[in-house]
Amino acid sequence: MTKKWINMLGGMCMAALLFVLSGCGKEDLVGQTDSSAEEGAVVSTVVPVTFHLQGEDLSRALKGVDFKRFDVKAYIFQAEKKKTLIWGSSWDENWNNYNLERYIDITTDEFQIDLVSREKNTYYHKYQYKVVFLAAPKGSFVFPKPYKVLEYDFPYDDALTNQFYWYAKENADNAVYRDVVDILSNDADNYDDIAFTEESDINDVWVKLYHQDGEFSLNVKQNTLSEGDRVKATKATITIGNVYKKMYLAEKEISVEILGEDEIFYTQCKTDKEDDVQTLEKTFDLNLASGDQPLTIHSLPQYEGITCTIRMHDDAGHTYYENSFGTDAGVKIFPNKRTNVSLSATGFDFNIQLEDDKWDGPRQ
Repeated sequence: MTKKWINMLGGMCMAALLFVLSGCGKEDLVGQTDSSAEEGAVVSTVVPVTFHLQGEDLSRALKGVDFKRFDVKAYIFQAEKKKTLIWGSSWDENWNNYNLERYIDITTDEFQIDLVSREKNTYYHKYQYKVVFLAAPKGSFVFPKPYKVLEYDFPYDDALTNQFYWYAKENADNAVYRDVVDILSNDADNYDDIAFTEESDINDVWVKLYHQDGEFSLNVKQNTLSEGDRVKATKATITIGNVYKKMYLAEKEISVEILGEDEIFYTQCKTDKEDDVQTLEKTFDLNLASGDQPLTIHSLPQYEGITCTIRMHDDAGHTYYENSFGTDAGVKIFPNKRTNVSLSATGFDFNIQLEDDKWDGPRQ
């Protein structure tokens, strides 16, 4: 018998063996075999993956997400690699692009998603995933709804440029939180990441939802106002401008210089037009008679510099102090960090300080 026919028979035997080993119904758990699958039917190995959600709140500790306050969605992107049933001798060298498979609502801190790790029909298929988690205050309506005409026409690369509006409301601090987790195939090159294994029925994945915005804090010194005006000015209004109003669905890596050193961030902001930026305003109770007052407002990151105006006034609207600075002052907002600027009788102090610890939300 020729070598060619020996190889063909060997390939057919291997195909038959793989058919038996991978004979799992779509609804069956790993390790179960569907012996009733019709010839030519798609046979799938499904792995239940358990996700544990943690989210930032007003403390510095990650804890469970408050689903009374937040809506959460998961966007599941799937990548594939395959070989032919009989003639293929190895898996394709590269995985194809990640494409949106589905997106779902999340209502509990711990939940399972069944993910297909492999399939067999005319081809053998293997799969791995990127899952984008977003959380936002209830009623904010910020979640993107990718438009799909065909089954796979929203690749993960599009998620890097697919923008949606950040939730910002006058006189309130609201934020969007995000994490992206990788569910990798057990034959992936990077074994340090989460392994999408079939040896265990359950894969545990921890999701950490961090703020995608940053905070600007203006520390108003007591001597900014005269002793008499400190009692009269009971309100302070901060207006910041040139800040983004749109975010990307998925992370985008950029390098930004901070205090003379380059730092890598994963941002969701970009502007090409004037209407991609907005102005935010927040009014605070003011009591400079008791001492210095830190006033904070947060927005999406802005690496090109913000504008700022502060006005101190009474309840009737009478203004006792007003001052402002422009983008040339170099006051920038970074994701999950607080930028500190001071104001005194001599004006703004731009010896800008960034808080060393990771910022995790508005102060109470």
